Amino acid sequence: MLQGESATTKGIKCFMKELGELTTLCGVMACAYVQAPEIWPNKAEASRVLTRFESCNPAEQTRRCWL
Repeated sequence: MLQGESATTKGIKCFMKELGELTTLCGVMACAYVQAPEIWPNKAEASRVLTRFESCNPAEQTRRCWL
């Protein structure tokens, strides 16, 4: 493994941890697709969040009413 790859992997893990803390502390829904197969929290939950967001009209999406 190259040094740059190691830093990237650590950065992704740190990002995923921070995202998890954000959803817990703020009570919001979130998902992240960084690189295959890295999906947080899991594929089913990410799909649920995206479906809910896509079902809103554009005005609701910008106002974040879907949270």
